[in-house]
Amino acid sequence: MKTRFRFLAILAAATLAAGCSLMGPSPKPAPMADASTAATLVLYRVHLGDPGDDFTNHNVYLDGASVGRLNANEELLLKVAPGVHELSVRPETKLIGSARQEPLKYSLQLTPGSTRHLRYRTAAGPARMDAATGAVYADRELGPVSEQDYANRR
Repeated sequence: MKTRFRFLAILAAATLAAGCSLMGPSPKPAPMADASTAATLVLYRVHLGDPGDDFTNHNVYLDGASVGRLNANEELLLKVAPGVHELSVRPETKLIGSARQEPLKYSLQLTPGSTRHLRYRTAAGPARMDAATGAVYADRELGPVSEQDYANRR
């Protein structure tokens, strides 16, 4: 029994040291866009409420390829090939990479040289309610914003 446990521990350590994951295949890299025709995609995250949820990565995928991670009040600037794309943000538990919630998906069509701004908003606790209007925000929301809204985000 001890030998079997040691063997499994060595196998797990060797797998992790080799860069492989026990949780499944790693995401494929995002394709590169031609700089002369690329569209610009700006994705930023706003968090409403207590930033105490330190155990979640908000991973961003474009057409199923990993393109980065969004922490509170950060942004990603992506150069993307024109055409129809699917952007998704999936909250995952840090360290083990297991999904905490279903990914939010957004389909977008980009034209050459265009710029699109998207906001990923997360809300927690009492900050989910707007004090002025009484509106209740969803836990997570992904959607387009105007260039002016993007400029006034802070």
